[in-house]
Amino acid sequence: MKSKLWIFSILIAFTLLWGCETPEEPGDNETDPLPPANAVVLYVSYSGSDDTGNGSYDKPFATIQKAVDEASDGDYILLQPRPVNDLYYIENVQVDTSVNIQTLNSGNEYINVKAADASKPVFHITAGKVTLNWLHIEGTDNATDFTGAIHIDNAEECTIRRCRVSNNTNGIMLEGALMASITSNEVSDNINGIYMLDCPLKYNNEANIISANDIRNNTGCGLRIENSSPDHITDGNTYSENDKDLCNY
Repeated sequence: MKSKLWIFSILIAFTLLWGCETPEEPGDNETDPLPPANAVVLYVSYSGSDDTGNGSYDKPFATIQKAVDEASDGDYILLQPRPVNDLYYIENVQVDTSVNIQTLNSGNEYINVKAADASKPVFHITAGKVTLNWLHIEGTDNATDFTGAIHIDNAEECTIRRCRVSNNTNGIMLEGALMASITSNEVSDNINGIYMLDCPLKYNNEANIISANDIRNNTGCGLRIENSSPDHITDGNTYSENDKDLCNY
């Protein structure tokens, strides 16, 4: 009897110890992109309003652009998934504030954002330290050669992570960008998947990092590098079924 009680006590102690394990901080988990607890958060929802909303959880904005316009540097913009019969946020967003834009829900759930005007970027980024995370971005298939669905335009320290970018002239474009991090994205079915243009380097610590991306089924170049330093970090990508995997001009 005593031995059974001893074993039972050990099991209870182990269970309590396991249950008291220190939880992960938000964002530590690859499938948990929640903002830190002290972040200022603005919400966007298909049921929100740009006229009467204030960006709170209870009164969200209706458009990403409105949230960007109201945000300050370092704020988070969380997007609610749209209903199945209305899947896309349809916008061309001018990002001129250092914000983080991502899904409201933790986990690997993409938010679909499509170009309202197919000749312009879905996200035109001119501010530094912008992050896009868990977005599916498409619809700039009528754009000029020198823009992208995500266009980082002479901005520094921007991050594009875990995004799906498809059906565009250029998927992700870095023009004059420095210290960008383009990692763990799926870039497919564009003309050029990722296009780095006019990105010379003065110092190696200014290099862009383009790594661990799945780059496939692009009818031009998987990764196109033009008039840019060879010292940018572009290894560790996976290429398949592109007309050309890597193009240097």
